[in-house]
Amino acid sequence: MPSVNCSTRFVISLIRLVVLLISTISVSNLCAEQVLAQHLVHQGQYVVEFAQQPKTSMALGTNVKGALGIKTDQLRPLGGNSALISLTPSTSALTTSGLQTTDKISVYDAAKDDCIRFLKRGDVTSCSPNFVLSINDTTPNDPQFASLWGLNASKGINAPRAWNTSTGSADIVVAVIDTGVDYQHPDLAENMWANPWEIPGDGIDNDNNGYVDDIHGINANGRTGNPLDDNGHGSHCAGTIGGRGNNSLGVAGVNWNVKIMALKFLTASGSGSLSAAVEAINYMVDMKLKGVNVRVSSNSWGGGGFSQSLANAIKRAVDNGIVFVAAAGNENNNNDANPSYPASYDGAVSVAAIDQNRNIASFSNYGANSVDIAAPGVGIYSTYKNGGYATLSGTSMATPHVSGAFALIFASNPSLSAGDAISRLYDSGLSLSSLSGVVRTGRMLELARFINNETAPIPAPSPTPEPCSFDVSQRAFSADSSVESAPVILQGDEFNFKELDLPFSFPFSGAQHSSITVSPNGLVYVGRTPQAMDYQNASLAPTSAIAAFHADLTMDGDLGVRAIVESNRVSIYWLAEHYFMRGKGRIGVRLVINESGLIEDYVSFSTAEIENYMQSRATVGVAGPSAAYSKTYAYNDNKIRDGMAVEYTPSCSGNPSPNLTITSVKLRDPETGDSEIASGKKFQLVFKSSGAAQSVATDLVFALDGKVCQETASVMINTGRYALTKRAPRLRSFRSIKISAANGQISSRARIVQVRSRSTKKQTRRTRAAEFSDACSALVRSIQ
Repeated sequence: MPSVNCSTRFVISLIRLVVLLISTISVSNLCAEQVLAQHLVHQGQYVVEFAQQPKTSMALGTNVKGALGIKTDQLRPLGGNSALISLTPSTSALTTSGLQTTDKISVYDAAKDDCIRFLKRGDVTSCSPNFVLSINDTTPNDPQFASLWGLNASKGINAPRAWNTSTGSADIVVAVIDTGVDYQHPDLAENMWANPWEIPGDGIDNDNNGYVDDIHGINANGRTGNPLDDNGHGSHCAGTIGGRGNNSLGVAGVNWNVKIMALKFLTASGSGSLSAAVEAINYMVDMKLKGVNVRVSSNSWGGGGFSQSLANAIKRAVDNGIVFVAAAGNENNNNDANPSYPASYDGAVSVAAIDQNRNIASFSNYGANSVDIAAPGVGIYSTYKNGGYATLSGTSMATPHVSGAFALIFASNPSLSAGDAISRLYDSGLSLSSLSGVVRTGRMLELARFINNETAPIPAPSPTPEPCSFDVSQRAFSADSSVESAPVILQGDEFNFKELDLPFSFPFSGAQHSSITVSPNGLVYVGRTPQAMDYQNASLAPTSAIAAFHADLTMDGDLGVRAIVESNRVSIYWLAEHYFMRGKGRIGVRLVINESGLIEDYVSFSTAEIENYMQSRATVGVAGPSAAYSKTYAYNDNKIRDGMAVEYTPSCSGNPSPNLTITSVKLRDPETGDSEIASGKKFQLVFKSSGAAQSVATDLVFALDGKVCQETASVMINTGRYALTKRAPRLRSFRSIKISAANGQISSRARIVQVRSRSTKKQTRRTRAAEFSDACSALVRSIQ
C-alpha cells in the first residue's frame, strides 16, 4: 500500500466525515418525509398562539400586518390566545365558524411550512399546520374487509372503533368446539394455538394426556391429535373470531391477533355425539388447569335433549373462568317454551342472529328470557376449509362475533373476570326495538361500546301485559270457494313475498294492522316482513305470523296464491305442492282473516299420499311476539288431514280488536213494541251491536222529563241483538224517560204511562227534588 502523509490522511478523513454527515442528513430527511407524508393538511393554513389574547380579527390583523403582510380577513380568532391564519385559500373560508368544503387538502410539505416565519415574531409562541383530523377508526388492509358487513359500524358491531383500543392479543386463547379448523389456512395459520407441551410430528404423546401430536387441538371423534376441518363450518367460525387482520389477505376477524384452539367433535357431515362434545369441553378445561389461558369457548352447534353430563361439563368450564358462548339455534323456535341445548344450559351466553336490517333473522331461535343477545348472522363471509372462503348464515355465524368480542375485551383488559365481562357485554349492547321481547336484553352486540366500557344498565322489565293469545278450536265449516277463481298474486318458491293492504284494521297480538305479508310457504306475517327463507317449519309459527299451513311449498303453472280483499275480511288461497313431492298431490289451503280478529283456516289434499306425507311436515297455528302470544293447533301430527278446519278467536280483554260496539238501543213496551212504558210494569231495552268481543259492559244513563240522573247502571251486553227486560219502578208524576248507552252516544226515549194504584193509603207529600232522587235510585236498582 502506498504511503500517505498526514496532510493527505487529514483530507481523506475530512471527506469521509462530510460524506457521513450528508448521508445522515439524507436519511433523516427521508425518514421525516415518510412520517410527515402520512399527514394531510388544509393547504396554507396555520393554527398559532400569541403571547397576548387577540380580541378581534381586526386587532390581530393590526398586530401582524406589518411584519407578515397578512390581510385582516386572513385571520380568525379561535378563542383564548389562538388564531387561524390562512395564506392561500379564499377568504370566504374565514367568514364562517368552520372551514368550507372547498378548502384545498394536501399532504404536509415541510419545505412550505411557514411556521418558522411566524415563530420568529416575538408574540407568536406556537404554530402548527392546520392538520386534517377525522374519526380515528382503525381499518385493516384485508381485501375482503368491505364484504364483512357484520363488523362495520352502520349495520354490524362497529369493530373499527373498537380496534382503536385493541386488535387482540396472542395471550388470549379461544376454543372453537366445532368441525375442526383449517389450521393451515393462510388467514388462520398465524393465529392457531400451539400446545407448549407437545413436540410436533414425533408420534409421541409428550404431555401424556391421551392424544398424540395434539399441536393445535384434538379430534374427539377418533381420539386423535388432528383437528383438521373436513366440513368448513368450524373454519368459518374461526375466521370471524380470529382471521388474521391487516395481512393484505382475505378477511379480518374480530381479533387480528389471537390464539385459536381447535376442538373437533363434529364430523364431515356436521353431526357428532354427546360423548365427543363432553370430551372436547373437558380437554379445554384440562388445558386451562394446566396453565393455558383459555378465556372463551365458542359453540355453534346444538341438538338433543337435556343432558346432565353436558350441563356438568359446561359448569366446569364456567367455574374455571371460561366464557361459554352458544348459538341459540336455527329452528325459529322460542327457547323459553322449548329449550335448545347447549344454549339453554345455565351459564351459557346464548346468541340469536340478526340480518343487515338489524331484524331478528327469520330462522333464528329467540326467547325473551332464555336468549341473551343478538349478533350478525345472515350472509356472513369468512374463512373456509381447504384455504377457501365462503358466505354462510345462521346463529352459528352470530356466535363467533360474540366469542370474538370476549377475546378482544380480555386482550385489552386481561384482569377482567368472566362474570364482569358478561355483564359488560349485556350493558353495552345496542338496544333495538326489533329485539324488544325477542331476546332478554333487547340488544345486539356493539363491540366499540363493549371494549370502551360505554354501558347503560338494562332497564328493569316492565309489567308483562296480559298475553293476547287465541282460543283455538276445530270447527266444521265449508270453505268459501270463490277465492279459488281469483287472480294469482304469488308464485314460485322462496323470497317471493307479497304485501296486501287491508281496507280495515286487523287486530293481532296487541296491535292494529293495516297490511299483511303473504309467503309462498303457507304463512301470513302480521307487522313484519321476513328477511330470509322460511321453508322450515317448527313447533311454533314464526314470530308474528299465522301458519295457515307452514311447510316447504312450491307453485308454478296453474298453482299459486290467490286472494280476495273485501271491506271486512280477506281470503287467501294457496294451491301448491310440497317441494319434495311434486307430482304426488296438491295441497289446498284457505285462510280467512276477519276485521273482528277471527281467523279461519281450512286445508284439503288431492291425494292420500300427500296427506300422509304432510302429517309429519307441517305446522298449523298462530304466533305473536313470544310464546305467550302463540297457539299451535298441529305440528307434524295426524291432526293434519283432508278437510281440516280450524278457528282462532282472540282470547284476552287487552286485545285492541274492535270491542263490541253498540249500534242502537230501543226502549219499549215488551208486549206491544210501542215506545212507551207503564209505571210499575215491565219494560224492555233492545240493543244491537257489532264487533269481535262476545260481550261488552256499558253504562246506562237515565233522564226523567229531561233532567239527567246522577246515578248510572252498568250492564253487560251480548253480541248481536240483545234484549234486556226489567220491571220499571213507580214513576209518579214523570211523563218521559230517556236511556242512553255507550257514553251517551246511543239513546232512546219513551213516554211514561201512569197506572193508578188501588191502594187507598194516603200518599205522603214530598218535594220534587226528593221524588226525582228516589225515582233515579229506583231505576238503577231495577236495571241491576
